[in-house]
Amino acid sequence: RVDGIVKHLKYGKLSVGHNLDSAEELAEVEALFEGSKVNLETSPCLLYSRWEKLCWNIPFNGLAVAMGGITTDKIVQDDDLRVVARGLMEEVIACGNK
Repeated sequence: RVDGIVKHLKYGKLSVGHNLDSAEELAEVEALFEGSKVNLETSPCLLYSRWEKLCWNIPFNGLAVAMGGITTDKIVQDDDLRVVARGLMEEVIACGNK
């Protein structure tokens, strides 16, 4: 770890939020990235974003490994695996709504 260096490995947007959902402090973070090559997305509610990420990661990471390391596109193109992924997403949503 080096202060001031963000290492992002998945080549997509970087989603950030404020732990206490402070819009003012989040705007300050957003300003730090202005003019950079980072594709930044801010979230007004970090808790929501974390659950949203879990809705994706839990079904697809688990199924990908269980099926021998297949990719997400293989899961969504397979009718049976897509049904399982959807069911897992619904379980995550149910947990989040408790």
